[in-house]
Amino acid sequence: GLATGYLNQPTLTAEKFIPNPFCDQPPYERLYRSGDLGRFWPDGNIEFIGRIDHQVKIRGFRIECGEVEMALLEHSAIQQAVVITRINSMKEKFLAAYFVAKTKLNTTDVRVFLQDRLPQYMIPCTFTQLNALPLTITGKVDRQQLPKPAPNSAHPVRLPQTPTQKILADHWQRLFKHNNLSIDADFFELGGHSLKALQFLSAIPTQPPLTLRDLVQHPTIEQLARYIDSLHW
Repeated sequence: GLATGYLNQPTLTAEKFIPNPFCDQPPYERLYRSGDLGRFWPDGNIEFIGRIDHQVKIRGFRIECGEVEMALLEHSAIQQAVVITRINSMKEKFLAAYFVAKTKLNTTDVRVFLQDRLPQYMIPCTFTQLNALPLTITGKVDRQQLPKPAPNSAHPVRLPQTPTQKILADHWQRLFKHNNLSIDADFFELGGHSLKALQFLSAIPTQPPLTLRDLVQHPTIEQLARYIDSLHW
């Protein structure tokens, strides 16, 4: 009941839609290779282990983490990159990127760099720069040992002061169900994604209207408030 193949992709169809090895009599059946990895237990149950191709599904979008990693590696300073999924405080799945670079990189600059190369739903919410990626004894990246993204909360909470900062903080607190947000709070590190961004941008009546790129380039309350005030809204 799934499908008969991929439209105009015969190679992928042959790879994923295979003859059923348990059926050798007409009418011949086909099985679909989902990419999920599992194993049978003696009691007949099947345990889901993970994916064989690092494909993930976030907010209805199927994403190949390898494609995001390749886009990161196009950055002249980034030497290694790996992207995995994590769960935020609101129980939502998000992309987390880790990379090794020649120099210290600014998170906002990396996000803007990807903005021109990937659709918004494929851009990671968090970016963590490491001195080296953790490896298994066979030399492969040990994804299980990657650290949790450090929240942008290493500094004391700075409460909103200006009218614009207070308006933004009020919107973000409702959007993320989070009280007493610091003006250093980063929209994307809080769990912001394309859908939340659209909800937020539609609620801020600036002239000219704010765009997603504006939010990417000014991701904190303080930065965005300063930018909005420059628009004389």
